[in-house]
Amino acid sequence: MIEEFHTTGRAGEVVGMAVLWWDETEQGFRTLWCIDKNPKGCALLTNVAKWEGKQFVFRDESGSTGDTKRTSFKEVFSDITPASFTQTSYEGEPNGELKPFSTIRATRLTKSPQ
Repeated sequence: MIEEFHTTGRAGEVVGMAVLWWDETEQGFRTLWCIDKNPKGCALLTNVAKWEGKQFVFRDESGSTGDTKRTSFKEVFSDITPASFTQTSYEGEPNGELKPFSTIRATRLTKSPQ
C-alpha cells in the first residue's frame, strides 16, 4: 500500500508518503514513513500495523530511549468503505493516555477537481 499526503496544521505544511508491506513473520504491515519534517527523510516504524476488528491501526514511539520527551503515537483508520474513511491520530506519553490531535474524514472524489 502507498499513502501520499499533503496537509497544513499545527506543524505547518507537511508533505510525505508511507509505504506498507506485509510481514508474514509479524502478521502485520511494516511501514516506511517519509515526511519533509524528518531530518533523516524516512523512518521505519518499529511496530507493525494491524487490523483490529474493522479498524486499521498503527502504533509506534518516537524519541531516544533516554529522552524524557519520548512520545507514543497511534493512528486509526475507521469507518472504512469503498468511498470513504476516517483517520484519527493520537499521541501522548508512553504507557499513558493517548489524546487525539488530528481527525481526517476522507471521501473519494467522483471526478477530478478543477
